[in-house]
Amino acid sequence: MALALALVVVAVAVLLPNWRLAALRVEFPWFSQSISRTEQLWPAVDMVHVVMFAIVGLLAALAFPAARLGRLLLVVFVLAMATEFIQIWVPGRTSSLVEVLLDVVAALLGMMPVFACRSLASLASQGARGQIALMRVGSQAPGEATWSQGLRCTGSYRQYRSGVRRSPRRARLPGNLIGKRVA
Repeated sequence: MALALALVVVAVAVLLPNWRLAALRVEFPWFSQSISRTEQLWPAVDMVHVVMFAIVGLLAALAFPAARLGRLLLVVFVLAMATEFIQIWVPGRTSSLVEVLLDVVAALLGMMPVFACRSLASLASQGARGQIALMRVGSQAPGEATWSQGLRCTGSYRQYRSGVRRSPRRARLPGNLIGKRVA
């Protein structure tokens, strides 16, 4: 619902000609003040686009929890291209490929907190099951140098996402760490 509302706001913002936007700013002072404050955050960049697409990115990541980051970014890229393409025919508006890139980066920034929280939650849930402990190579006692529990160290990321993984007996990690199965 919130994502649909954000998309409607983006569509209305794209389709409004400059003269109508100026009339709305005169008619509603609170609207004008909020846009002015947003534009003053970073004058060199169209911050209204950044805020709108960051919100769209955040809501898209929340609305589609099973979607991968790349697919969500592809959808946002298509949306950004469509909005810039439509602006060719809107009086007083201009189209720019730089704004498409800006919109995608803003959406990525909006998505990052959601994906970071998902990653942390995934690690925490694996740690609660106690599958794997990380230990220093050469450590004598298993509990002596345990750094963290719950990291799935076997297989590739793609195998992890698909649920297929290799035997969890031993996995190589970067540096002087190895993963060992915890009973």
